[in-house]
Amino acid sequence: MGLLIEMEEGRKTKFVPQERIMESLKRYKSFTAETFVCERCTTQKKSKTKVVWETNSGRKIICNGCYGEILAKRTKE
Repeated sequence: MGLLIEMEEGRKTKFVPQERIMESLKRYKSFTAETFVCERCTTQKKSKTKVVWETNSGRKIICNGCYGEILAKRTKE
């Protein structure tokens, strides 16, 4: 089952769940690369991979780099 994420121009893209390492993070992979702004590092990205991060302030779409950084920090704890 995929997740529909609305992109900037009102388009919706289907993303296929890839893996869930932590309860608050879920990585999705698309069939085509999409441009988006990571809500953590605020950098514009073009990627087939997006991560849905469930936070106290709501759902955020973040890049794969930020996903790796969050995992690295949490595994050190």
